[in-house]
Amino acid sequence: MLEKKDILQILSEHIGQHVDDTMLQKTADALYEAMTAEWEPVHIRDEEMGYTISNELIDVCMIDRLLNEGYEVRIFKSKKPVHEKGYLDKKYQEYLTK
Repeated sequence: MLEKKDILQILSEHIGQHVDDTMLQKTADALYEAMTAEWEPVHIRDEEMGYTISNELIDVCMIDRLLNEGYEVRIFKSKKPVHEKGYLDKKYQEYLTK
C-alpha cells in the first residue's frame, strides 16, 4: 500500500501542472482513505513461526528470495472476505477427486 506522501508525489508528477496544491492534497487524502478503508497489512513474519501468510510453499519461497535479494515485501488483505470460509479446502478436495 502506498503511503499518503507517495500518492501525493505520483499525483504531482502526473497532474501537478494542471491542479493547485490544495486540490492535490485533498485528492491524495481521499485516495489514501479509500485504500486504507478496504485493505489492511498482513505481517509476513512471526518471530517464533517464521512466515505466516501462505498455504503454498512456492509463495513462501518467492517471498524469501525477494527478501534475501534486498526487496521490501508488503502483503495486504481485503477487510471483507471475497469467498466463503473453506473455499480453498473445497477447491483442493474437488481437484484431488478428479
